[in-house]
Amino acid sequence: MTAVQAQLDFGPAADASKAVPEALGLQDGLLALGEPKGVVYTKSWVVDLILDLAGYGPAHDLARQYAVEPSAGEGAFLVPMVQRLLASIRKHGRSLPDARSALHAYELDEESAAQAVKLVIHELEAWGAEPAEARSIAQSWVTVGDYLLESRRDRKADLVVGNPPYIRYDDLPEHAFAAYRRLYPTMVGRCDIYVGFIEAGLRQLADGGALAFICADRWMRAAYGAELRRLVSRRFGMEAVIEMHDAPAFENDVSAYPAVIVIRRASQGGAIVASAGRTAGPLPGDRNLADAIVDLAGKPTEQLPGFTATRVDRWFTGTGPWPSLEPHWLELLQRLEER
Repeated sequence: MTAVQAQLDFGPAADASKAVPEALGLQDGLLALGEPKGVVYTKSWVVDLILDLAGYGPAHDLARQYAVEPSAGEGAFLVPMVQRLLASIRKHGRSLPDARSALHAYELDEESAAQAVKLVIHELEAWGAEPAEARSIAQSWVTVGDYLLESRRDRKADLVVGNPPYIRYDDLPEHAFAAYRRLYPTMVGRCDIYVGFIEAGLRQLADGGALAFICADRWMRAAYGAELRRLVSRRFGMEAVIEMHDAPAFENDVSAYPAVIVIRRASQGGAIVASAGRTAGPLPGDRNLADAIVDLAGKPTEQLPGFTATRVDRWFTGTGPWPSLEPHWLELLQRLEER
């Protein structure tokens, strides 16, 4: 057993608090890069898709849940989350104070955090909150901080959702990256920072909770993703993967090889595997895109413009690379393996 494997065998609840000085991170890690570095904003239809896949909607009593956004930016995920939470409060007969502890958004940049607070205040006041209460709750929901350090002291979450930063390992100060690696043993080799965000999010999940990210999918095949693949296959269930390399998922044009992933702290069952092409986008009217993709996966003869999808009854194990996740090829591969 390697040292990395030994750390992973403690499971996602392992306490890494003694691995790095408390002061390291905010000044010497991600914050030293400045806000423009690694910021890629997600389009609203993709945000809605991710939240729906994760089950974060008004039909559920969201005031009883705890949802975390690790890298809030100016609120691309946070504002729709607030809108859904407020709709849930009304639907379930809750009061606004019931939801004071229902959300937590981390953001490194003070200006972006301040803008996110303003947007949340606007949503709360439009809902009917008094200005003082709206400001107080918004400021409790949005904090300036380094998620990779501070999530270790946060409580267990029902949902960790968002778009982690796109920052290469060689863009971080060497000592800071080494410190993050000591905290998150899946960060091996030449990995990018999002690997740490995935591990941190997984560690924070309560039983049955879900991590729902849009991030680069290279960890599924690259050597540096081996230990993260091990962690996912041992401790979690992969629920959905939607490859979005060609899809118009971001507000700015980037080559990030993104995928939507939903990973749950639960036993592995079946999984939805889909691919979004250049024509992918929101559906007309009130049609729910997440539901449409799930339906497509169960009925591959149907058509959904811009998407292909299938359902597989098991997932990969171990550290080996996961094959290219083109839905129909993956389904065929698993059928051949059964023979």
